[in-house]
Amino acid sequence: MSIVNLISTIKTINNAVVIPASDSWHLTPPSIGSGSNPAPQNNSLSKTIIDNLESSYRPIIDAEDKASSAICIASDFRPEWGDERRLGTDALAWYASFHRTNYWGIYIPYTGLLRFAYNFLRVTQDPNLAIQLAWDGLLAHESMHYGVDVACAQLEVISNSPIYINGQSSLRSPQGHVPDEEQVAEAAMLRFFKSLKLKNYGLNKAEREEIFNRVVEKSLQAPSGYCDGIKCISPKSFTKHLNSYLYNLGHLGSPSASFVSTNNVLELSGLAPIATSGFYSPSSVNYSECPIHVFDDTPANSGMSNVIHFITQIPHIEEGPGFMDKVVPKYLNQWMRTKELLGNPSYPKNKDNLDFKRWEKEDRPENNTRAWSVRVGKTTNMRAHIDEHIGSQRWVATKFDNADKMGHHKNRK
Repeated sequence: MSIVNLISTIKTINNAVVIPASDSWHLTPPSIGSGSNPAPQNNSLSKTIIDNLESSYRPIIDAEDKASSAICIASDFRPEWGDERRLGTDALAWYASFHRTNYWGIYIPYTGLLRFAYNFLRVTQDPNLAIQLAWDGLLAHESMHYGVDVACAQLEVISNSPIYINGQSSLRSPQGHVPDEEQVAEAAMLRFFKSLKLKNYGLNKAEREEIFNRVVEKSLQAPSGYCDGIKCISPKSFTKHLNSYLYNLGHLGSPSASFVSTNNVLELSGLAPIATSGFYSPSSVNYSECPIHVFDDTPANSGMSNVIHFITQIPHIEEGPGFMDKVVPKYLNQWMRTKELLGNPSYPKNKDNLDFKRWEKEDRPENNTRAWSVRVGKTTNMRAHIDEHIGSQRWVATKFDNADKMGHHKNRK
């Protein structure tokens, strides 16, 4: 069986996922000292519904002042959250292997995303950008774990020998993690932050350097492996370390496998679906087959709830009274195309595409509706406002007009 078919066969989860209580350990950070499985989160949990996202998705935040406040609140450590100094980056997000569970993939809790974003808020002064950086950085780290998982699966198919579980067990530290793998995963994240481009994030050179230095500082405070990521961020050393780690996994996982006798001359790093040459952005990391699970673990009434949203698709949008009167024939095709793209689960809804975002000032709590705004046509200045009827999966387009008239550019810098 080819690796593509192998991964596709394992990946059976789409959109919402219901994880039973017996598997709820996926919803907590891996606990150092507890072995390969994280500690149980809540034995009374009967089921947890989380979102399973495509790799192209990005978080959408609520009003900026609300998001800034949530990020600052999240910076105050709580005992129920993983401690970065004890768990490293995997205190904020983590990866569950398809070698171990049916509920595999990258797990990103809202609290982890907000906590990591705090490192960037003072630099960017923009909560949306801070959260985007946190999201991309965490994916850069966790996608490396997925890359190792896939590389081992390919080695297992080639050699017809089990490798991953035995190999990791042999390399696992007394604290419960695998330092060599965490080093290469942390290096992948640091390589991403080293590669930040002005055109992608709107950051000047000084801001990019400060962000990189902040991430390095946090990394150096983490446990063994994590704190060593800075040692192999250059393309040559990164490839060398990844190759050596995969060879050791194979050698310890299955000493009799045929590739083991090659004395580490095989470029095993090429089996991982991740860039090794040059520095890269998350978009060039091929984790399109890896489920990305996000879940809202923010405490109720904490000031962190209802700040981050992931909208994968809106399959049907009604036009409210008077809406189509504003959509003159000149914009009709663009509006119909916008509806089509909002309904496409694979099309990104971020600023560079539809600029789909929250429009809190038109929320109507008394009617249980939440307002959103979307750009209509890439070359126009027109926008549509859409009401989400919470709990009913009903979306109604209410307004269509020039973005300036709708108040979108009044605070433009």
